Parts: sequence; structure tokens; C-alpha cells
Amino acid sequence: MNQTMREAFRTGSGADPATFKTTLTLIVSAVVLTFFAWIVMQLMDAYRHERVTAVQATIAGVKAMVLLSLVLYVVV
Repeated sequence: MNQTMREAFRTGSGADPATFKTTLTLIVSAVVLTFFAWIVMQLMDAYRHERVTAVQATIAGVKAMVLLSLVLYVVV
């Protein structure tokens, strides 16, 4: 984004683009981490009630961690 675009954005929205980007990044990161925590809790609950085995829970946890890493890499 060049200086002219920054000024136009600031004039139109009343907010600095860098501040806006930081705010959106924090909000999206919080939502993604909350969703990941929910997935982990569901995995733990399923394991505790013996709906999945330890191997299945581990594989699902690794897949979720890889997905979380990729999403956070894209967002941040």
C-alpha cells in the first residue's frame, strides 16, 4: 500500500490501515485459537468416553495442530 492509498483509507475510514490490520489480525487469531481449543476439548471428551482410541485422538490432535499452524501462518 503506497502513501496515497494510506491517506485515502485514513480519510475514508478515519482509522490508520496498520492499526486496522493489527486489530483484525488479533480478532481472527482469537477466534481461531478458541475454535482450536474447542476441537481439543471435543477430542479429550471423546477419548474419555472411549469413542476414540489413543491413536485416533493423537492423529486427530496432530492434524488439528498442523491446521492451526497453517491458518495462523496465513493470518499473521
